[in-house]
Amino acid sequence: MLVTALLLVAVAASLVFAGQLSKDQRMQLTAGSVGGAVGLLLGYGVGRLRP
Repeated sequence: MLVTALLLVAVAASLVFAGQLSKDQRMQLTAGSVGGAVGLLLGYGVGRLRP
């Protein structure tokens, strides 16, 4: 789970440097990837606290 979240952050970071997409598309994909990573981390944390 933690690895998946870190991979999503890596994808978001790589999309920032990808010049093939428009600025709006890069921002949307980056925001989605970071949002997904944060959601996974929060879910992992809650799952650890409430087994």
